[in-house]
Amino acid sequence: MLRSFLMTVLCGFLLAASPAGANNRERYDARDYFKVSGLAFQPRDSDIGIQPNPSTPLSSILNREFSFDPGYGFTAAYGFRSHRHLNTELEFSGRWWGLDELKTPTGNFPASGNLHQFSFMLNIPWMFHNRTRWTPYLGGGLGMAWTKGELDPLADGSAGSSMGEQLTLAYQILAGVNYAINRKFEFLLGYRFYGMVDAQVGILQIQHRSHNVEVGIKWYLPEKNPKPQKTRRSKGKRGYRKSRY
Repeated sequence: MLRSFLMTVLCGFLLAASPAGANNRERYDARDYFKVSGLAFQPRDSDIGIQPNPSTPLSSILNREFSFDPGYGFTAAYGFRSHRHLNTELEFSGRWWGLDELKTPTGNFPASGNLHQFSFMLNIPWMFHNRTRWTPYLGGGLGMAWTKGELDPLADGSAGSSMGEQLTLAYQILAGVNYAINRKFEFLLGYRFYGMVDAQVGILQIQHRSHNVEVGIKWYLPEKNPKPQKTRRSKGKRGYRKSRY
């Protein structure tokens, strides 16, 4: 999946460099837009820290980490063009995922539990506008994430069930490509590397670093004061309006 996505982004950049294609200047003249997308992600393994009971041997809580099941989520954003190539977005997102295994020096144990997270981010994507329907982008985001989890007792007996929540700092790196369906709508395919400061969920301190693939749609709002479009006229014929594509 990741290889196919990278090939798609590469094709977008190659098409962007081509002089052929239609002029999409009118499309990015629209300043404000909404964007929604679905996420599929795979969290990386997470080192964990445990606040143990006094009777728990210290050696049993060192060099341990969790692996996670694949997760899913969504994003919803409002954005506007603050520069010809620079956009600013306010984004809300949600993510859900679960534990897979507890990895220890003595072996791996099954782990169960569910986590969910909601974040609010400020994104700054740089849009590589060009004369094609394809618009590659690259950027980043910074914000806050609220994480809550319910974890079952660990199979090695070092910790019981726990529940907790915490608000932490979050960040992400964005890359992808938009495709103009028409003057108002764009299809988007993107990649995100998402991370957050370690969150204390019950007795466990959990990291979250994940590779995300997103698919979504962007639609531009009508301009309040649209610029008049130029028309071409030829002698003896009624003037016509030039098509975007």
